[in-house]
Amino acid sequence: MQQFFAKYPEAGAGTAARQQALEAVKANIKWLAVNKAQVGEWLANYVQQSTVTNRIQ
Repeated sequence: MQQFFAKYPEAGAGTAARQQALEAVKANIKWLAVNKAQVGEWLANYVQQSTVTNRIQ
C-alpha cells in the first residue's frame, strides 16, 4: 500500500485519507497478529457446535 501511494501520489483520495487508510491497515495487521489464534479457535469451536446442533435437529 505504501508503495502504491508512493508510485501514484495523485491517484484517488487526498493525503489525509491515504494516511488514515494506511494506519487502519497497520492496526488491523497488528490486531490479527495478536488475536489470530484465539479467533481461529473460536471459529473451530463454533463450526463444531453448529454441526452437532444441526445433526440433532
